[in-house]
Amino acid sequence: MISLRLWKQKPNASGGDLELGNLIAEIGAFTPEQRAAAARGLAMLWDACLGQFGGLDGFLEADPVDRAAYLEDLRSAADRMKLNEALLRSRYALAPKLMVLYLESLLRGGGAAVAREFGQAVATLIEQGDKLRALRKPGSH
Repeated sequence: MISLRLWKQKPNASGGDLELGNLIAEIGAFTPEQRAAAARGLAMLWDACLGQFGGLDGFLEADPVDRAAYLEDLRSAADRMKLNEALLRSRYALAPKLMVLYLESLLRGGGAAVAREFGQAVATLIEQGDKLRALRKPGSH
């Protein structure tokens, strides 16, 4: 039986908000190993994005065709990674999809509370991934 509260919320929730809410829940349910794998993947993708566009401002100000091509490349990577069971289990395969949704939310700006919560979850994973990757670099402390 559907509660009245859920029924009232459903018409107001967009499909995108529902997907983001589901991803927030999935991120929250990661094991420590899954969190680390997704975080490292996101950190590498974030670094690559910033390197390609010269920073976040460069991405936001880039030609829409270039941004769309970049996002499509990430979507293709996500599709290819879905074919690898080990990457799926580790949640590393989720990193390109999370990055696409994160970058799209940055392009839109503002947004619903769920979009801001999703953005914060991804930003936290990127930060954690940066720290984990620094630990693996030779000469790091």
